[in-house]
Amino acid sequence: MRDIFEEIVRIQREGKRAALASLVWSLGSVPMPRAAKMLVYEDGRIAGTVGGGCLEAEVWERAKDIMKEGKARLLSFRLTEEQ
Repeated sequence: MRDIFEEIVRIQREGKRAALASLVWSLGSVPMPRAAKMLVYEDGRIAGTVGGGCLEAEVWERAKDIMKEGKARLLSFRLTEEQ
């Protein structure tokens, strides 16, 4: 896939929508670097990752809501060893 920011420009030029999720802070052991990014397209496809598993599923769900609202948000997630 192209650079994620080039993809965002392409999406905007086509008049489509997507949501960009970016890991900005973490505490403890996490599977992804702080700069991890995931682009969620309006049709539900994704590009990139913020760690997989239940976290990624939750981010995907929230991204769909954010696209409907049209407002950026800073979200916080707490993962336990069980997750």
